[in-house]
Amino acid sequence: MVADDEPLSTALGAFETLAPLGSGGMGAAFLARAVGPGGFERLVVLKRLHAHLLDNPQSLQRFRDEANLAAHVRHANVVSTLLVGEDDIGHFLVLDYVEGASVEELVDRAALRQQRLEPPIVLRLGLDALAGLHAIHSARDNSGRPLEILHRDISVQNLLVGVDGVTRVADFGIAKSALGAALTDRNYLVGKLAYVPPEYLRREAVGREFDIYSLGVSLWAALVGSTPWEDADEATMVTRCIVDGVPRLSTVLEIPPQIDALIASACHPDRTERFQSAQEMSDAIERIGRETGWLATHREVAAVVDSLCRVDLDRRRQHVAELLEHRATRGATAHEPLLLSTRKPLARSPARAVARSATRETLPLPLAPRRTGWVIAGLAVAAVAGALSVSAWLRRAPRADASQVAEASPTASASLAPESPREVATAEPAADAAPTALSAPPAGAAARRPAPRPTPAVTPTTTPPPPVPAPPAGGGITTSNPYRGTPPEQ
Repeated sequence: MVADDEPLSTALGAFETLAPLGSGGMGAAFLARAVGPGGFERLVVLKRLHAHLLDNPQSLQRFRDEANLAAHVRHANVVSTLLVGEDDIGHFLVLDYVEGASVEELVDRAALRQQRLEPPIVLRLGLDALAGLHAIHSARDNSGRPLEILHRDISVQNLLVGVDGVTRVADFGIAKSALGAALTDRNYLVGKLAYVPPEYLRREAVGREFDIYSLGVSLWAALVGSTPWEDADEATMVTRCIVDGVPRLSTVLEIPPQIDALIASACHPDRTERFQSAQEMSDAIERIGRETGWLATHREVAAVVDSLCRVDLDRRRQHVAELLEHRATRGATAHEPLLLSTRKPLARSPARAVARSATRETLPLPLAPRRTGWVIAGLAVAAVAGALSVSAWLRRAPRADASQVAEASPTASASLAPESPREVATAEPAADAAPTALSAPPAGAAARRPAPRPTPAVTPTTTPPPPVPAPPAGGGITTSNPYRGTPPEQ
């Protein structure tokens, strides 16, 4: 049995969970440390299938398919899968940890400085991604049989740029291949709506041009700073994608004609007019680089990553060092609640995602909902107590003039205030604050937390999210995914 407070041990060593990185529809990712004999250690990413999907056969099969496909693709521009396994907690993948940022995060941080990524940088990002795509499309199994893999989820979120300036393709969660056993219901879409090609929306056959289109939209978003039709609802987006196609870059941005033509060819609504392979588009980018000298080097890309993300990366390194020091001091185990109670994922985007997908599939992690609930309840109780005390004083006191009532008002107002600065600080919305690296709470913080008041609890209310627009009549299209199940109630 593997207990929650024990490190995950395998024949290849042990993996100690450090902190959450993020959560998606299929699973959650954690930063972990792989440890082995002789003092061996390295940082990895531990990806686990959500607990509420463990009993869903199709979700489980998709998770296994992701592992099988990723294990057959070995390339410098693809995030490697190191290990696939199952323990008493559930199924997991161990992936390479890419220290750096996604293309989306680079776009966001550039936008905070009122800047955009330069075309030479974006061309290098695209060239690396195409090298990874070519490796994915041409992958074979151990017997040499072509796997015919389609990634189907190329986007600015799934292109990771390391501190070495190299871009890598990540996340095979909805990839399709000859090995795949899970079938996709034709009444549902998979992928992010802003990145899927028109032929897929029309329910036509798809091929490698699917991923070429998605990469073209990703480069469009990296240059412009937002996805096409970013503010449109889903029904409008489907119509514009099928009827109008992706707008030419030159209509929204001053761009050299060579790059404008490159992106237009990758995003052409007619699949036969697009680049027919990743290698063909890669050759086109290299030709632009030779003719113009606009193709950035990996060193130049690394300098951009360092310039835009140095603070976040330094905080992340410091946070990991503090976690490891804390673990060594206290002899903590991998799943210690103190470490896993961290609420914010590492390197989370500091602002509204400028290049966000219209159907982003990440789930926000709550910011201490229980503590917020007790603060709201405490404030409400204090307000009621203050009102009752004022009412009782008025009943006991003789008829007073306006000046006497005015003198009593400060006392009434004071009774409505929180009792301690801790409650005030906790009640402020943490989501609006500037991004900071994760840090473990100080020892004994739980003991200093105010005890719940023995009074009737006031249930905080939240505003429900706006309803998702209905799909176009007769299209039968929805962006819901039947294989992701329904998350458990909090």
